[in-house]
Amino acid sequence: MTGIADEKLEGQVGGHTEATSMRPALAFQLGAVVRFFAMGDWCIAEHFIVGPRAAPVPTWTDPKSWAMRVGPIAPGLQLMQTMEKWSCQRLAGEGVLGMCSAHDYLAGGSNLGLVAGWNYLLDVSSDGDALENVARDLDTKARVVSHGRQRALCIREAILFNRARCSMKLGAATFLDDPLSKVAASFVRTAGYRNVRDVSLICGMWTPEHGFVHTGEVRFSSLGSSDGAVEWVATGRHNVIDAAWHGPRAGHLSLQTHPQPVRVGAIRWPFQHR
Repeated sequence: MTGIADEKLEGQVGGHTEATSMRPALAFQLGAVVRFFAMGDWCIAEHFIVGPRAAPVPTWTDPKSWAMRVGPIAPGLQLMQTMEKWSCQRLAGEGVLGMCSAHDYLAGGSNLGLVAGWNYLLDVSSDGDALENVARDLDTKARVVSHGRQRALCIREAILFNRARCSMKLGAATFLDDPLSKVAASFVRTAGYRNVRDVSLICGMWTPEHGFVHTGEVRFSSLGSSDGAVEWVATGRHNVIDAAWHGPRAGHLSLQTHPQPVRVGAIRWPFQHR
């Protein structure tokens, strides 16, 4: 497994000047601002709890302004989501992986393979061959498996991050040698989504212990343009969790507009595992 330093992705590459790449970077910054004001000063933090351990106990900044839920999402794995005002729960530890992109919070982990990163990209309603083209370009490092309209680009080596939100310029991807750059460069070379400029894919970690677990989103902006960019955001919000929100703010608007969870169909992991 390979980690990527966020600072490397933000650097200058191959003579590309900052002036030629400001638009996608600015677009991502503006997107973060829009998401912040849409959510207000509320924040949802998520903690993946591995094994039979109990869920961590939150300490609320305001006892009247919070909501939470915790429930199973995969064999041997629970997800705890907490929403509160002005703050972000930071409860990671051994066997507990925590994340919140709004506060750039990413901590904890497990010795059972669930890490802050991804080894698959899921297109939930694909009717083309975009991911297949990328897989062919990556050769033996990736394969596509499908069920119905779901297509998953599976990558042999997991791509890890040390931040809850990372971004890079597509124009720089061909000059970098890390795994994320290679995947991004393949999307550029194959022109996979020909008629779509902005593409958002679910990403996640497959492990033999837990199966497919969604850990974030990969978003391409201005795909097909030299000004394009790619962003990875840590979030568990796409997982199917069998639990109801409770707490003083359980009926908050942001929870009502939470994205629909996505259950992965009968898709088999295409690589042998140790």
